[in-house]
Amino acid sequence: MKTINDTYGHPSGDVVIREIAETMAKASRDNDTAARLGGEEFALLFASTGATRAELAAKRLLEVLAEQHIEGVGKITVSIGVAACPEHANSERTLYAASDAALYVAKNEGRNRVSVAPLMQEELPAMRHRSN
Repeated sequence: MKTINDTYGHPSGDVVIREIAETMAKASRDNDTAARLGGEEFALLFASTGATRAELAAKRLLEVLAEQHIEGVGKITVSIGVAACPEHANSERTLYAASDAALYVAKNEGRNRVSVAPLMQEELPAMRHRSN
């Protein structure tokens, strides 16, 4: 977004944000939630959707956004981080953290891509201390 704001101005950046928000709303079902977290970060929460389906939905969203022509700006790219419960997280807080970490992987690997959070490690039983 910095490049868009610096090159085309903040009003154009606002248009891009609205286009992304509208596209996300169209891509979601009645029981899903599309939201802007702030700045240039958005969340799309799919109800009752596992990691595989969430990744497919994210890839479709990436493709749809890449095909759009935004007036005054042209084509845009996005980076998407995907995480699902229980595969990648076990609470709202860890779900957000997992998706945020996956987003930064997508950005660091060249942007305009989808990255999926690593699987959450199964908790190991506590080690019992033996007295000899």
